[in-house]
Amino acid sequence: MGNDEETTVLIQEFNQLLKKMDSIYCKLAKSSGLSDTAFWIIYTIKNEKETYKQKDLCVMWSYSKQTINSALKKLEEQNIIQLVAVPENKKDKKIILTEYGEHIAEKFIKPVNEIEKNALNEIKEKNKLINLFKKYIEEMDKKTNQFIENTRR
Repeated sequence: MGNDEETTVLIQEFNQLLKKMDSIYCKLAKSSGLSDTAFWIIYTIKNEKETYKQKDLCVMWSYSKQTINSALKKLEEQNIIQLVAVPENKKDKKIILTEYGEHIAEKFIKPVNEIEKNALNEIKEKNKLINLFKKYIEEMDKKTNQFIENTRR
């Protein structure tokens, strides 16, 4: 098999693995009764020490503003999160878990964190894995942006 063919096969396998990873998280979100977006919002708030704003979540998880906004409204209606105005900017709101939201996070997010830690701890070269994956994503992003820029000309 030529180098180009081998690379094509590896890309196919890699993309299938990414889809499999996505389906694992979809399964975890579904088992918790949450949408994918709601799952990642609660996951982020529970696992990070700072409070986030809507625009932060859009950037972090590559969701549109509308998708995050819809999920936040639903989570607020379900009394899972509370949106608190930021004094320095009336438009921005911090996202905080309510007491019920903390309960949901303990029940569903904390076990997911344990699954993730246990799985990653099975890999001896985990730092290398993450660094290589990060490099690949950066290259894909750069080359995608170049392609899009060239097609606009």
